[in-house]
Amino acid sequence: MKLVRLNKISTGLRISSLGGALLTLAIAPGCNDSSSGDMTQPDVSPTAIFETLAKPQLVQSCANCHDRPQGSVATFLAEGTEYQSITNYENGKFINVPGANQSVLLAKGAHTGPAFEPDQYAAVQGWIEAEIAARPSNVNGMMKSALLPTAPITTGDFNMNFGNEAPINDPQANITFHLAPDSSNFYRVSKLTLTAGPTTGIHIKHPKFYFITNSASFADPADSLGIVDLSVPANGSATIGTGTVLLTNAPSNDPNTRIGIAFESLTQSMVQPVQVACKDFKDFNPALVKDLQGCAATCHGGRNGAATSAYDMKLSTSTDMAMLMSFCVSSLGRINKQDPAKSILLLQAIPQAQGGTANHPFKYSVAADITRFTTEVTTWAAGEK
Repeated sequence: MKLVRLNKISTGLRISSLGGALLTLAIAPGCNDSSSGDMTQPDVSPTAIFETLAKPQLVQSCANCHDRPQGSVATFLAEGTEYQSITNYENGKFINVPGANQSVLLAKGAHTGPAFEPDQYAAVQGWIEAEIAARPSNVNGMMKSALLPTAPITTGDFNMNFGNEAPINDPQANITFHLAPDSSNFYRVSKLTLTAGPTTGIHIKHPKFYFITNSASFADPADSLGIVDLSVPANGSATIGTGTVLLTNAPSNDPNTRIGIAFESLTQSMVQPVQVACKDFKDFNPALVKDLQGCAATCHGGRNGAATSAYDMKLSTSTDMAMLMSFCVSSLGRINKQDPAKSILLLQAIPQAQGGTANHPFKYSVAADITRFTTEVTTWAAGEK
């Protein structure tokens, strides 16, 4: 059996029907000029898909009329602010739908203006599907989702961080797993683990993997975690289900494919009244911060939406000490205090031959840079123990 490539929605399951709490993945640094490999990652955030795929088609087909009011129909393609205009139109009328084909934007067909051509339809459909995956579900009882919590689907180790994920908001809380093809060429998740940080325990119910390409968003039909109802206390850790999931419908050979996790429910439990701060700020700043500033300039400071949502490094460029301390706290979930050399912050940036992970586009290639960065990360991580 081979992996099946899916370029369009090929299953009735969509992320918007899964429960809305979506998790942000930690993608560690892509930094300076002494790197190896292609540092670019496809940006399949809803805004990027709109700008690159949907907007040109919408402007061509619709803007001649809808860049201004038309009778009872308000403007929804205002020139220069097309994305804000179309997503805010009548409180998200075009995108707050169970499926893209139910959006009036696609269902309208021929009217005073023309219907979409097939290529135009596909581009707009792909954008709406990405919006559905990234926005609150309309189903009662579903939680608010995060913005495109995905990472490239490649072999490697993943650290999915709850630092910016409500209601957890603890940078030391995460889900970790290893992903690799098995003997039948399906992707297999192993070592699937939930770890809570010091501020709150975590309760999850029915986690599920899903995929997003530049034209579709869909859940993996293997629902082997459907019975998971797991609570982990603050500073605790537990295996999710059996720790293993076989992904039976992951797209292959598509550089735009990204993987994420959704939950039917994600809540706090046994919240702890603690104030989190870095213990060893002096070893974080300025040495490590200087390296991470390069990452911010390249990808994680806003230039790549997916990378920035995974690990936002914009604060690394601040000269305000309070902001730098906040950045230090937000980075705590990327280190392993018990075994600093296994910190994901380090492993994502060093070559695989030296123990690094395979699933990050940036790798240091100069020996002196590898040594320097390794020393910076391990010294800081040990100081945080």
